[in-house]
This record gives sequence, C-alpha cells and structure tokens, in this order.
Amino acid sequence: MSPSIDQRTVALLGGPDSGKTTFLAALVDSIQQGPERCSLEFEDEGEDVSPHRKLTEPLLLGKYPQRTKGERLHIDLGLSTRLSPAKSPSHFRLQIGDYNGEELERLFRRLSVDNFEEWEQRANAQGLLLFLRPDAIYPLVAKKRDAPAGEQLAVPGGPVLTPADMGIGSVVAEVPEARKLTADDPVRVPTVLALVELIQYLRRLRRLLPGERPPQGSFRIAIVLSAWDAVPATWRQQRPVAYLMEHASLLVDFLASNYHLDDVFYFGVSSTGGDLGVTSHAKRYRDDPGGYVCYANHAGRVVQSSDLALPIRFVLFGDEAIVRET
Repeated sequence: MSPSIDQRTVALLGGPDSGKTTFLAALVDSIQQGPERCSLEFEDEGEDVSPHRKLTEPLLLGKYPQRTKGERLHIDLGLSTRLSPAKSPSHFRLQIGDYNGEELERLFRRLSVDNFEEWEQRANAQGLLLFLRPDAIYPLVAKKRDAPAGEQLAVPGGPVLTPADMGIGSVVAEVPEARKLTADDPVRVPTVLALVELIQYLRRLRRLLPGERPPQGSFRIAIVLSAWDAVPATWRQQRPVAYLMEHASLLVDFLASNYHLDDVFYFGVSSTGGDLGVTSHAKRYRDDPGGYVCYANHAGRVVQSSDLALPIRFVLFGDEAIVRET
C-alpha cells in the first residue's frame, strides 16, 4: 500500500531581488543531487521536474536564473523527509507559490492586491518563508539624540559611563544624510515597513487581531537572509537574528509580539555558496553546485549546513526538523 500523502503549502514571499528565485532553483537542484546533499527526497523516483528545468539549467551553467517581468514560478513536488533516523519518513506534496516581488510595493501603496485568491491561499499556507537580502534593505532613518549635558548612563552591575565613554557623538544616523528629494523622485518604501504591512495583510486574511497569536504550530515563519555570503564576516559569525536586530529591529519586535517564539526562526542562506558573478566562484559552482544555511543551535552558537531544505523543514515540522548541533 502506498503511503498517504499530505498536501502542504508554503508561501514564499519577499521583495524584488530578495533571492527567492535563486533559492527555488538551488533547492530543486539539491533534491536532484540526492540525500547526501538534501534532506528532502522525491517521493516518486520518476517525479517530473521538467517544469522546473528553466530554474535549474542556468545554475548548472554557473549563472543566476532570470525571469521576465510578470512571470511566476511554482513548485509542486511529491516529497518525503525523515525528522530523525529512528522515525519513519513523512510523505507530503509540497506546493510553493511564487509571485512578483513588485506586488509587495503595490500592496504597501494601495492596501490591495491582484489575484486575491492566490493571496488567500498564501495566508492559509502551513508556513511562510520571508526573504530579505541584507544589502538591499532600504532602512528607516533613525537618529539618536545626545544625552542631556552631564547625564550619566548606568549599566547594571557595571561602572557608571558617560556619553563620551560610549562613543555617543552629537547625532548618529543609521544611514548617511540623504540629499533632499524633489517632486520627481520616486518614493522609497523602507523595507521593514513593507514587510510588516505584508504580514499584517496575511494576518487579516486569517482573521487575526493585532497581537493575537495563531495557535502554536499552525503557522510558522522562517526569516531567510539571502546572499549571506556577502554579509561582512563579523556579522556572519553572529546569529542571523542579531543582524536583523541591528538593521531591522521593528520586524523582529513585530514577530515577537504576534507569534509564538517557537514558531519563528532566522536563517542566513547562501543558495550558491558565493557570488556567481565572480568567475572563479562560478567555475567552482559548475564543478560542485551547492550552497549553505547558517542558523543558531540550542546553545546559541552559529552552525552551518549544506542542506538548503532546512527553512522549509522548519515551517512544516518545527524545531524537531532542524539538526541542532552542540
């Protein structure tokens, strides 16, 4: 008797150039390479992957997959995975619906979307992969004022510090002072505001009130910081959530206020292990295609895995689906 197949849907969201398409291509290719590379396996060895060939073929040539404006890519595969060697495999059919990244900005501007039925399906998916490319985050401008003259800043359990001791100057900005905009300049939406509005829209479709957490395990979110190999080394040595706490703390606070802590996980992902625009790396990738995932284990130490399926396994099965090395 063939195993029963669960239908699982994962929403894959993020702004333009956030790495969604490259991740999908690299994921399908890693599944094709077999269990030594990926923890997801085809349920049927004869699974037809020809619809996804347009995704994977450019990667095999050491190039990033491209798509035309308005083109949508979808994954629909019968898969299985083992949560541990001692457990029987879980069988499921995975559907990942992609969309145009430009829809994110339209949602923010108009508070409405095209293809409402597709967005309703995303809202009711089993989980969400939310992609951000660190070097493409358009920040909120936040300024810190001086402490009042003579004010001392106390650190619990430590010495009394003055503003000068902490390196606080007159005004500190997250980004350099921008030139004055003219009426003809396009309005840039800060990335974190657009993503919060996106999640709020999905929550409204699920009929969740502000601050109301969905039942634990019913909807998990994997935050994927793509092109993690391009992040400065000092940040790659820290937990991915630490990067967001510094560069997009509003998103971290919003998720903590509206979801159970165990239902949100942060990953740093390099789908291709480096920049395919660099000739030497493109050659290495053609010879041995693969990427990696970074995350914090239960002890808070950053570990790295070649299994690109980890974010998907988390949103479908939770913490038990992630190998938490010590």
